[in-house]
This record gives sequence, structure tokens and C-alpha cells, in this order.
Amino acid sequence: MLCTVCQHSYFHALAMGVAQERLHCVPNGVDAEVFRPDVAPARPTLRAQLGLAQDVPLMGFVGRLSPEKGPELFVQAAQLLQRRCPQMHAVLVGEGPLHSALAQQIEDAGLAARVHLAGGCEDMPGLYPQLQLLVCSSHSEAMPLAVMQAMAAGLPVIATRVGGVPDLVVHGETGWLVPPRDAQALATQAAALLDRPARAQAMGAAARQRAQQQFALGHSAAAMQGLYRALVWPAAVGTRTAAQEPACPPMPCQETP
Repeated sequence: MLCTVCQHSYFHALAMGVAQERLHCVPNGVDAEVFRPDVAPARPTLRAQLGLAQDVPLMGFVGRLSPEKGPELFVQAAQLLQRRCPQMHAVLVGEGPLHSALAQQIEDAGLAARVHLAGGCEDMPGLYPQLQLLVCSSHSEAMPLAVMQAMAAGLPVIATRVGGVPDLVVHGETGWLVPPRDAQALATQAAALLDRPARAQAMGAAARQRAQQQFALGHSAAAMQGLYRALVWPAAVGTRTAAQEPACPPMPCQETP
């Protein structure tokens, strides 16, 4: 049995020859009671750690600093944003093998005062409400938990259109999808939201509603429980039919950015 977390991986597995009766799709879930817009951050706050005033606009990257996550693209987008949003700061939250290379990229671009490497974070629920928006600059993805957590916390998300990300972000409603490896598109959409806080707030509210309705952790847990029961007691549970199989959420009809 093979269980995937998004439509992209499901159809890729089918194309690779995995038999449909052995293939299942159970999307990741997020606990929207843990990740909420009103969670109080731990002390000191992220801005205090970075030496920033509380009213400084802050966009974030959350994830492993590794090649597939595209953190260098996030830094490029931040550099492009400097002219249009000179007060904006950007922060990368996470650790990984690209840390040294990113620090050098930031230094070479003259962004040391504006782009910050914050390292790991133990208070993830308290982190997201401190950001204005989340950027997912990945080159490849399945169904990223950081995007789901940010949406549950009421953040608009600007993300590259890769893997299962379009299953999460509804273009123009809960955030924006842009072509892969396009720093200019990331910067353009980030600037549009930073310039229009009311629009960003509305998108964040829609993102939270979508997370609550479509990606509830209980739905994911119940579906996985059903699969485990079928493995342990196949005779009692029976073979799950295609009609009974918990489906990944339908991919919304997206406009091209």
C-alpha cells in the first residue's frame, strides 16, 4: 500500500506504475485550534530578537534551508522588493545545509540590515501571527505543512505553483500562485499585499476558513486510521473501494498569474 498526501503525488505514483487499488490519497491536516491568528507569541518576540520596531512589515519564509525549498529565491525576491517597499524586512525561519550560502548571498546583495536568518523556532503557533505574509518559494513540494499552518493562522500565502501547493492556495482568494523560480513574480505579488493591508487581511481570513473547512487535522487522522485498520484487519474492514477512498481536495481552477 502506498499513501500520498496530494493529487500531484497520487497521479505521479499512478504514472510510475503503482496499481490504483494499492494507492491512497490522504491530505495532510492542520490543527486550526493550535494555529490561530490570535496566538500570543513567546517572549522575546521575533521582532525583538531581530531588533525591529513592532510596526515594521515582515514577510517570512518558514522551512528547511535546503535546495528543494528555494530559500535563495526568497532572498532574491526580498532584494527586488527593496525599492517598492523600503520599510519591509524579510526573515527566514529554519535551519539547513544552505545556511552559510544564504548568509553570503544576503551579504553580497547588501541586504544584511533587511533580510534575517532567524534559525529554528520552538514556538511555531506564536510565529505566524507576527508575519504579514508567508512566501513559499519551493522548487518542488508535496503538501507543505508550513503553508497549511500559516493559512490556519490567518496569513495570505504567496507560493510557487509546484507539487500539491495548488491544492492549498486558491489563487486570488487565499493568496497568489506564481511560476516556479520566478523571483520577480514573488516580489510583485508580495508588494501588492504589503501595499494593500486590507486585501491581505481579507485573504488571510479566507485562508483560515479554507484550512478549517478543507484541511482539518481530524479528517486526516480519521482517514489514516481507516487505512491502518484495513491493513491490520483486512477481513473485518474489507477492501476500500474507489468511492469510499478519502479523496484529496479538488484542485481549484486557477488563473495564470
